[in-house]
Amino acid sequence: MRREIEKPPNPLGGPPASRPTATGASTPCYGGGGAKKGVMKANALLLERHTGSGEERRHDGRVAVDRSGFSIFGTLGADGRRYVHKNAVNMVDLGRLSDVHAMGLEAEAVTVKDFASRVATLRAHGATDEEIEFLKDERVELNSMTSRQMVDFIEAKLGLHGAVKVVPDTRTIEAHARRLTEQRLGGQALSQIREEIATAAARIALPENIESRLRRSLTARPELSWDAALADIIDRSNPE
Repeated sequence: MRREIEKPPNPLGGPPASRPTATGASTPCYGGGGAKKGVMKANALLLERHTGSGEERRHDGRVAVDRSGFSIFGTLGADGRRYVHKNAVNMVDLGRLSDVHAMGLEAEAVTVKDFASRVATLRAHGATDEEIEFLKDERVELNSMTSRQMVDFIEAKLGLHGAVKVVPDTRTIEAHARRLTEQRLGGQALSQIREEIATAAARIALPENIESRLRRSLTARPELSWDAALADIIDRSNPE
């Protein structure tokens, strides 16, 4: 079964770009929880640049240059049996074996079963002869880099490929400026009656046996959080 994937409308307004650009890499091949940890720590390093922390740490990334990484990049960037790209997406590979050599990253030995049967797929996904030879019995993981090295690497690649801040069209900017103004005026109006609202809320009697009712509600509907269940009890006790 094939399914066409159409780029959704630009959330910032205006028509979608005719050739949207996506940045990716044959390098990341995340697995399990390591991916989230690695990304979170890398993002934290970006914030540390503004806090003066100079601590050098290593992150919990997974495979960086690996056969699966090429497959993931190749699969996401091309039409497949189940999905067909409707728009022409310019996929940019951020990291290759040349980057591993340039950064002097440490490789580790790996055993790949029936590697010969995988060569054609690697080549179809853009691997060079040198990379295929390397991947026969070696790989490099993202945690070969310190977190700061990884952040510097990503920032340099984004700059190299012209990644810039998105500025929407004038109509979108003006519409959002109006919404921000509405929010500011609403906050000002609310602040003038905040004490009145608090006083009125304090006069309203709470439901009897509220704790036991809350426990019964959670037993009947365990998918609810306790505060959502409490809000439901309050709404039922004080219908408009």
